[in-house]
Amino acid sequence: ATSSSSMALSALEQMSRLGPISTMEANKAMSAAGRGGDVATVRRMFDAMRGVGEGTAIPSLRNVKASTVTYGAAIRFFGGAGDTKAALEAMGQLENSGDLTPDAIAYATAITACRTRQHLEDARALLARAESCKLADV
Repeated sequence: ATSSSSMALSALEQMSRLGPISTMEANKAMSAAGRGGDVATVRRMFDAMRGVGEGTAIPSLRNVKASTVTYGAAIRFFGGAGDTKAALEAMGQLENSGDLTPDAIAYATAITACRTRQHLEDARALLARAESCKLADV
């Protein structure tokens, strides 16, 4: 896990020397860290792209703005790691961001994160919110 994350962060640092990093490039690096199982690094990168928390310590991501795809990836990795609370928090932040609009993929990913009986009501609430946004096929 650490190897993938180290490589992703190193690549971002090298790329930042050549110019601004795009959100797409940052999302790819965050996905590499997530595929490696390093949820802590995903959290730091996600926070950096939102300008909050310990993530601000990642200078190469200082000017990268999180997108709906960024949030969806974070939701997927948090949920996949069994951290349903973090996945739901990320979904709530996306819904309340003011400048981004959750898509069907983000809602479906958040609903999937609620795979245990304990989060059934959360899943129902997400589905209702997705339906109220008139998103098809959630």
